[in-house]
Amino acid sequence: MKTKNIIAVVAVVVLIIGAVYILNKPATTPQPLPTENTTSQGTTTGTTTGTTTGQQTGTQTTGGTTASSGPTSYTLAQVSSHNGASSCWTTINGNVYDLTNWIGQHPGGEGAILSICGKDGTSAFEGQHGDNGRANAMLATFKIGVLK
Repeated sequence: MKTKNIIAVVAVVVLIIGAVYILNKPATTPQPLPTENTTSQGTTTGTTTGTTTGQQTGTQTTGGTTASSGPTSYTLAQVSSHNGASSCWTTINGNVYDLTNWIGQHPGGEGAILSICGKDGTSAFEGQHGDNGRANAMLATFKIGVLK
């Protein structure tokens, strides 16, 4: 074989090994968003972070409205404010995902994720992954709520 062909084969093998490593690497689970407890006048009385076990109690402030326990919902306007590498949210099929921690891990490159930050990424995701069970399972780990 010629030297150029050998180099090309080695490069392809390295890329394949890298892709296999990334695909088999455990996913980073996103941290829950902070919640704010509010009084009837709407002033903040405390902020909590971390994981929650059991049933959530109290009220949660999201975008100026107070919601009771249950699935967290966001407007597209709220999602659009998370439109970069430091905070990347997207909507796919009516669900809201925080992909910030996935940007640097995405096998297709950072650009694929950055292109959907702050907007509806349904067509981009489905166009690339379709009904791929592994991609959908990975995406599910980044779900933070539903779209209002």
